[in-house]
Amino acid sequence: MVKRLVFLLVLLPLFGLSVFAEEPWQTESYGRVRTTVEFYNTDTTGKKLSWYDMTTDAFLGFKANRDLGDSWSSTGVIEFDLQSADSSVLPQYMYITLENSILALNVGRQETSGKTFGGAYFENINNYMVTGETIGTGDYLKATFKEVDLTFVTGRHSQGDDASTTAPSYDESVLGLYLDTKLADTFPFALSVANIHEVPSPRRARVAYDDVHGNETYIGYSFSFTVPVTEMDFSFNYDNKQEKHNEDSSTPDKRFATLVLAYDLHLPSLAEGAGFSFIYSKRSLNDGTPVGTDTTGYDLSFLYPFKGINGFLSVSTLNTVDSDDNQNDHELLYGAGLAYHFGK
Repeated sequence: MVKRLVFLLVLLPLFGLSVFAEEPWQTESYGRVRTTVEFYNTDTTGKKLSWYDMTTDAFLGFKANRDLGDSWSSTGVIEFDLQSADSSVLPQYMYITLENSILALNVGRQETSGKTFGGAYFENINNYMVTGETIGTGDYLKATFKEVDLTFVTGRHSQGDDASTTAPSYDESVLGLYLDTKLADTFPFALSVANIHEVPSPRRARVAYDDVHGNETYIGYSFSFTVPVTEMDFSFNYDNKQEKHNEDSSTPDKRFATLVLAYDLHLPSLAEGAGFSFIYSKRSLNDGTPVGTDTTGYDLSFLYPFKGINGFLSVSTLNTVDSDDNQNDHELLYGAGLAYHFGK
């Protein structure tokens, strides 16, 4: 009964607004339904495990737009993530946009990260790493200057449960600058610089907050570019992120360096939207120990659209090595699935 009520509360506004909204409002719905069969093989500290699983997930978004005149327009967006049939509906993004031909202002819960180029033909079977996500999702203000493809991000976002006696609770203050453009109108290029400052939440109940979360700063930068050649794209992505503990000298600072190389082969002669993607990714963690931790992944995917449905086959490997802890872990993930996208 509770699940039915949740879905009713979600769907009624979506369909109701479309039918009864005033004429100037333009409404749009979009989403995805996807089902996959995934096979896992892991070798962790000498313990080998194998299993498989079949999962179904979905995504639903709703957008309303209105022309305000004088080149201005306003937009409201609500997006939901339906992780599986056994999970509740989870609101993902909720934000408001006011924009004209020069400037776009976004306020609310939204994705603010930079981009990882490549991997156009992956659905959800992969382990490849991403770049430019120092900030990530939160309640922020974004200002995009369209003529120069530059976005400024700032805001404050509370993390954790203030009333909990065990879970961390802290406040994030963020500043970020993102460039997403095309060089010579041909070569996609992205650049990000971001800073996060985390402090214990003064609202936390019943626990001395300085015992729960420290005073930490995260500074990151990334850059990505793509070189298109006929029906192929070669992409390079790099990310560097530093975690600094401002008051706790006993906790070592950390530095993450991530490299992602991607190759996309477009196969329009086979089918519109068909293609093949290969990604090599490596992350090195310097955590103050004599030897850092290296994680290396290889991901391969083939996608073929048929009658409006994406069929895909994928395989992914992930290896993590840290000689300080005698760690040498291996993971193999492979499978197949079907996905239906609509709206956008």
